[in-house]
This record gives sequence, structure tokens and C-alpha cells, in this order.
Amino acid sequence: MKASLLDDATRAQLAVRAQQLTAEARPAWGRMGVVAMLNHLNLSFQSASGELRLQRALIGRVFGAVAKRVFVRGDAAFMKNGPTDPQLLQEEGGFEPALAELLARLDRFAQPGGIGEHPHAFFGALTREEWGWLMAKHVDHHLRQFGV
Repeated sequence: MKASLLDDATRAQLAVRAQQLTAEARPAWGRMGVVAMLNHLNLSFQSASGELRLQRALIGRVFGAVAKRVFVRGDAAFMKNGPTDPQLLQEEGGFEPALAELLARLDRFAQPGGIGEHPHAFFGALTREEWGWLMAKHVDHHLRQFGV
């Protein structure tokens, strides 16, 4: 069975792992520092909720449906050093506020309003269940990137 952020145990387990991060954590791959990674996840949650409306990328319009079958509905892991939507990059800010925001967003995700009804910028239209699978996989990917 796939992990989903709609599942209380999955959210709790990811929150425990996130709390193991430190401001000095270094990535095993990629160029993002720990604050940039936390900001990236927070922006991703803002996108999932509809607070942040991202432009739909042309590459997503062309390949999004196929990629959705592989990465959202399937069991394929995200690639190390894969491309990141520039709209989801933000370097500035402090570690503690970014971590606190991530923990709060994890808590709110499964609550009413935690998931919007707009398309994902790359994958296109997602059901509530697909958002749950995608976001669990995304958070796990970045926590593994930082060794937690």
C-alpha cells in the first residue's frame, strides 16, 4: 500500500523525521540547503492547498499525464537531482520558522481546505488521494535527501 499524507500515521511519522533535521544538515544530493528545502516543501503545500497558484509548465502539459501514472499512481521514486520548478524555490528565511511552518502544514494537509481543486503545475488534475500520495512521496524524498 502507498503512503499517503491523508493517513494520520504517515503524517506523524514524517513529522517525527522532520524534527530530526538541524540547521547544519547537509544534503546527500542536490544543491538545496536545508532552509531552501523546507521552503520548497512549504511552497509545495501552498500549491496543494491552492494558496499558491503556479503556472502550468509546457513540459507538464506534454508529459504530465504519463509522468502522473509513473510517479503519482505508480511506485517510482523521485529522481535524485531531478529538476525543480523555479516557482518552488526560495532560499531566504530561518531554519526554525521554516521547520515550524512545515510541521503545521503537515498537520493541516488532511483537514478541510488542505487540498485545493486546481491542477498541479506539472502533473495536471489530481484527485484528493493522488495529492496525498504525491505529497507523502515528495516530503519523504527531501527528508531522505537530508538523511532523516
